[in-house]
Amino acid sequence: MFAPKEYRVNKMLDYLEDKYGEKFVEEYFEPGGMIYPGKSEGDSMMVYPEKNKELPFNVHKNMKKSGYNDNYVSASLSYQFTEKYKSGVEKLDNREKAIKFFFALSNRPHDPSTINTPIDDFAKDMSYEGEIELFVAVSAESDQDYKKDAKFLRDLYSYMLKITNRNFLISVAYVQKNKFQPAKDLIRISHTTNFAWTWMGDGFMRDITFKGDRTVQNIGYFEDMVGR
Repeated sequence: MFAPKEYRVNKMLDYLEDKYGEKFVEEYFEPGGMIYPGKSEGDSMMVYPEKNKELPFNVHKNMKKSGYNDNYVSASLSYQFTEKYKSGVEKLDNREKAIKFFFALSNRPHDPSTINTPIDDFAKDMSYEGEIELFVAVSAESDQDYKKDAKFLRDLYSYMLKITNRNFLISVAYVQKNKFQPAKDLIRISHTTNFAWTWMGDGFMRDITFKGDRTVQNIGYFEDMVGR
């Protein structure tokens, strides 16, 4: 018999408060249950720090052992990197954009003290293996706007070369101007969940996604990408 939802939510919030020494707010609670006969999943919840609604992350109830796990540390680091470097992307042109950087690491940090590491020091620490992913949603007039974006894609590439020595991935989504809010909502959670651009619904038109290639030297590479 499951305990009432309020009790389960409060236990998760208590766990987070004890671990991080701050208050958190429930955004969305997903009750656990049976995935298929003989295998259960635990409760999960999206939360954010009381002091910062723009930093959502997930907490889960462990099923094979007692207690909980969460991704607050890795979400916080991705958020900090975004806040430091998103202005460089915003300045590349005048279109409305929603931007998120994400540390896609195979060994994500869990120690709460890591949150206070200077963000550039963390980004340079190659003991954490993986890449930095940049997600950019841009407002567009039509699904053909991407054909004019060779320079924009090159500028994104050049900017990533400037701010990190890590491998990286860039993903740009083209979204109808009058349906841009879902893109903002999706970008807000993109550092804490595996997502697809199609989640934003019929405002999404297309995307261009590519890995960083440090041998690229000229704009022809990007002109080929958009079909010059």
